[in-house]
Amino acid sequence: MTMARKRMLDPKIWESEQVMSLPAEAFKLYIYCINHADDEGRMRVSYPMIKSRCFPTNNHTISIQTVEKHIVSMAQDGLIWLYEVAGDWYLAHPNWHTYQTINHATESKLPGLPEDYRSPTVVVPPNLIKGKLSKDNIHSAVESQIDEVFEYFKTKTGSHASPKTESLRAMIRARLNDGHTVDDCKRAIAFVEGSKRGDEQQQQFIRIKTIFAPGNFSGYLDSQLSYTRGKE
Repeated sequence: MTMARKRMLDPKIWESEQVMSLPAEAFKLYIYCINHADDEGRMRVSYPMIKSRCFPTNNHTISIQTVEKHIVSMAQDGLIWLYEVAGDWYLAHPNWHTYQTINHATESKLPGLPEDYRSPTVVVPPNLIKGKLSKDNIHSAVESQIDEVFEYFKTKTGSHASPKTESLRAMIRARLNDGHTVDDCKRAIAFVEGSKRGDEQQQQFIRIKTIFAPGNFSGYLDSQLSYTRGKE
């Protein structure tokens, strides 16, 4: 297990619906995972060790199984990546370098994500699947995230685009598979809508196809984050 490091907590964390909806125990675990990740945002997962360090005085109220459940739930929600390599479990943080500025970073000694990890499903420990966490159910959770992004887009822009259009869903799904969160998607939408509102010539760019295009999305998201930080 790595030693804790000095890490940045972006003020936006307090505005994230996903993070703020975490139970108190899970929120503490999430901060712990940020604090103990290496310079590339990776961390070895040992549930007994995490439990003993994060909840040293809660031996009777918080079990190792509870810690495991919370971390798996965070992976399902897209807050972390959870993956297995050669029988060992690791986690990594999506968009790590967007929110962390690390001088003289040390190369990670931990394995990165498997090549086949980026799919509409999330890898979870087999002993936690037990039917209710099946791949089909996890896939459905991802599709629900796409529905949430689509609904936000329509509400924010007044668009009449159909959420059943697979080509548009595929573009949102691709960005989620890249490791972006639902909140990231909403920020990109908000930036494009706000920056182009009232300009008839720019209205054509307020579209799913434009916002979620691979060459555009990160730029819109970075612009939104820079704009927000500039106001603080």
